Amino acid sequence: MFFSILKNKKPLGKKGQAELSETLLVLLIIVFLIVAGIFVYYMFFYRSLGNIGTEKDDINNLVLLNSFASSPEAKCENEDCIDVAKLFGFKDLAEDNKEYYAGRFGRKKIIIETAYPEIKEELKKVECTSDKFQQADFPNNCGFIIAYDNLDTGTAASISLPVSLFYSSSNEYRIGVLRIQYES
Repeated sequence: MFFSILKNKKPLGKKGQAELSETLLVLLIIVFLIVAGIFVYYMFFYRSLGNIGTEKDDINNLVLLNSFASSPEAKCENEDCIDVAKLFGFKDLAEDNKEYYAGRFGRKKIIIETAYPEIKEELKKVECTSDKFQQADFPNNCGFIIAYDNLDTGTAASISLPVSLFYSSSNEYRIGVLRIQYES
């Protein structure tokens, strides 16, 4: 029966061919728009997934900043500040217990910089060490302390937080910046 219909089918006229061409062209445009829409949606979705990972890393680093500033290894006894004398002890402790602190902080570098009162420009690039801590002109003889370093050299992003620094040797407070560098 199907073959008998095909045998009796008359060829399309010019008007029928034009209508068929128009229909196929409209269907082709609709399919193209649907495919383009799916592609654009996928690209936005893919970018939003990438941003979620970046946002998660930023939040984790902010939590790490706050937890380090309030950890007993760095925090002042009764106040909300960082005790600089404790940082030297923490640095030695972190070197002795690398596995524990690597699990706690990961591949990061924790730097505490003096921000105010300002010090000489050449001293901003000098690291504070235990030897400098013992000198009479401390804290005016160096600009920063690397409290923890488990980061390879290379490109690193950083996040920072202003903190109050307590210098017990001179019984004074200064303003500093707690900076965490991490692999980007």
